[in-house]
Amino acid sequence: MKHYKWLQLGILLMSLWAAPLNSTRLPTIHEYQIKAVYLYNFANFIRWPRNAFKSRRAPFQICILGDDPFRSQLDIVVENEKIRGRAVKIQRIHYVEESGSCQMVFVSKSKRRYRAHIFAYLRQRSVLTVSDMKNFVIKGGMVQFYNRGNKIRFLIAPQTVKGVGLKASSRLLQIAKIVRR
Repeated sequence: MKHYKWLQLGILLMSLWAAPLNSTRLPTIHEYQIKAVYLYNFANFIRWPRNAFKSRRAPFQICILGDDPFRSQLDIVVENEKIRGRAVKIQRIHYVEESGSCQMVFVSKSKRRYRAHIFAYLRQRSVLTVSDMKNFVIKGGMVQFYNRGNKIRFLIAPQTVKGVGLKASSRLLQIAKIVRR
């Protein structure tokens, strides 16, 4: 199944590349389909400590903090999928304090002004923070999406990831743009 998700991402990227370029921005539906596949795949290239889960049977939780730009796209990507034997669940939350069972938190642009509070709260837990807001990684986040031409790329701050007890795969780091803080 892991390879299927990468194939799905490749097909999406090729369809966007072949599409007419009458705009410098990607259509929202395509952009968040691609980001949804990336989120799922990030989970396969990051290692969480055992204490990041409430129990051995606890699902892997991807949480969306704030307004949900994915709509149903992320739900479709993770439907019937597993990450290291755990069912994948999507949870939409409004406050960072609701993130107790999350292993990954996508921080929506709607939470931009609370960024410092979010980082301070999550710094104590093994949670991967991801966003597409500008300067997210520079300000303390772990993974940041950005658009380059007609492609979705991402920045990663390996020291920040490591600082909360997570371990990023060397394969993930090879395809990311590394940010040193």
